[in-house]
Amino acid sequence: AVVSTQSTGYESTMLTISSDGLGGATIGKRIMGIKVVRCESIVPVGDRPRTVIVKPGTDIGILRAITRTAFKDLSTTIFFPMFFTMLYSRVGQAVYDVMTGTIVVEKKGEPVFEQTNNNL
Repeated sequence: AVVSTQSTGYESTMLTISSDGLGGATIGKRIMGIKVVRCESIVPVGDRPRTVIVKPGTDIGILRAITRTAFKDLSTTIFFPMFFTMLYSRVGQAVYDVMTGTIVVEKKGEPVFEQTNNNL
C-alpha cells in the first residue's frame, strides 16, 4: 500500500507540473516525447489516421491528475482487460482517460488554440 501511495503521489505530481501550461508528464513520458493534457473534445484531422485536435489541451490540474492516476492503477491491476480498450479507441484513449477527460498526446509541433472574442 505504501508503494502504491508513493507511486500515485509521484505520477499525480508529475502530471500536474508543466513549464508551459500545456500538459504534464512523468520522466518516462518526457523521454518518450508524450504528455497528458485536458481533453473536452476531440476533432479528427482530415484523413490522417490518429491525428486529432484536442481542446482545450491544457494542464489537467491536481484533482484530475489524482483521479486519473487512481483509475489507471485500478484498471491496470484489477480490471486488466479494460486496459486494452485503448487499442479499440479511435484515438487511443484508455478507460481512465475517458473517465477523467484526459488524453496522452505527442509533444511535437506547436499547440493550436481556438480563440473566441467574448466582447461581441
